[in-house]
Amino acid sequence: MSKVTVVGAGAVGATCANVMACREVASEVVLIDIKEGLSEGHASGLKEGLTQGGMRKLQELVEKKIQKGYAAEEIAEMLEEDIETIQKIIAEL
Repeated sequence: MSKVTVVGAGAVGATCANVMACREVASEVVLIDIKEGLSEGHASGLKEGLTQGGMRKLQELVEKKIQKGYAAEEIAEMLEEDIETIQKIIAEL
């Protein structure tokens, strides 16, 4: 497991941290800045964005599996997700 620290949470630092997190360059990306609260705000937004992105990717995968004729139970097993999550995604499609 690797850890990357980005010093400076301005536009460049926040963008670098975002790209590294999205590309999973390290198991942990830390963002620090001299201005109090700045890095925490960016980190919070980044975490939320990654969570939403992960959910969107799961929705896309479920939709593809439905189009191929798989049942919810099969999809849950293939994607190693709980059946309730898959059923909720299917209901929203």
